[in-house]
Amino acid sequence: MGKAIGMFESMGKAVDGAGDDCGKLADGLNKVLDDNKDFLETAKKYQDNADMKKKGEEWMKGHMDQIMGPMMKVGTAGQKCATDPKFAEFQKRFDEMN
Repeated sequence: MGKAIGMFESMGKAVDGAGDDCGKLADGLNKVLDDNKDFLETAKKYQDNADMKKKGEEWMKGHMDQIMGPMMKVGTAGQKCATDPKFAEFQKRFDEMN
């Protein structure tokens, strides 16, 4: 799960690095997804496993302080960039991962 924390932190850094540039934000967030492709594919394999899902949820509850900061940054930036076509493509890709 350390990889998850690293991924969330990288997403926050992508937001920080993009400033108000929605295209740069989309590029940065897509790079994070690309860099974490193996982790995301492995996590998806366990999506339907009830025991793993429960363990993952419990782990996340204990690490909310590390997760929420970067995710709030992504959420806020996503609201600003919601109408940007390049960001919309990232959002579609991200949504399809769940």
